[in-house]
Amino acid sequence: MGGILKIKNIQTIILVHLIAKIGFQANDAVTSLKLLDKGFSQQDLALTVLIDFPFEISLGYYVGKWSQTIPPMTLWSWAFVGRLAAAAFAQLVVMGFPATGTTTPYLCLVIVEHVFSTFMSTVMFVAVSAFHARIADPTIGGTYMTLLATVSNLGGTFPRFFVLKFVDAFTVATCHPNAKLLPSDPSLKGPLITQAFSCVAEAEKKRCIEGGGTCVISRDGYYIVNVLCILFGVITFWGWIRQAVARIQALPLRAWRLSE
Repeated sequence: MGGILKIKNIQTIILVHLIAKIGFQANDAVTSLKLLDKGFSQQDLALTVLIDFPFEISLGYYVGKWSQTIPPMTLWSWAFVGRLAAAAFAQLVVMGFPATGTTTPYLCLVIVEHVFSTFMSTVMFVAVSAFHARIADPTIGGTYMTLLATVSNLGGTFPRFFVLKFVDAFTVATCHPNAKLLPSDPSLKGPLITQAFSCVAEAEKKRCIEGGGTCVISRDGYYIVNVLCILFGVITFWGWIRQAVARIQALPLRAWRLSE
């Protein structure tokens, strides 16, 4: 494994894996949470995932077929752009949440958005897995592919902590007390809220609601962070990633062999 990490081309693809998924991390990590926060029911979300599952299985088969005729990292690059578009589409869907609650047309729109986003994710996963299988040194194939798959997965997990932190940091939400309630009011589930405070954190939001207050979001950090992530993805993809993956894809197989 130490020898693999010394290969310059491996270092390039590792760097690609570590930064490539930042562009759509806000969509992957926060969109579903934001829908639930706006009033989208858990049952509807479960239905969305259930409907998405057969699409993911069937489309994954065709992606595997495509990767046999289309260079895998070319397919990966197309899906990269698709996932950036899916992140922008998801933000529009969240912004368009009906004031009257979830309707059938809106549920269908969420399903379409989720299927589109998952499809792009599946294309990227299958394409890069095909590329890993092609370049892996057969004498140490298991170690080679496990290392690349681990780094690829890491690139999709470590940014989420920072994305969630930034969403809270950019969000401005204030708990407003209800002046009509009394401490003895039976509708209260906690101490009566008598003065305004920030309710960005989930615990503070719960305390606000249980105390009869109303948590009003004046600035939603999700929108800001999602736009920043998409901009990061656009700049890095057209600035470096696209050229880098095209270059390493054109390399002969001996450029990836440890014995060479």
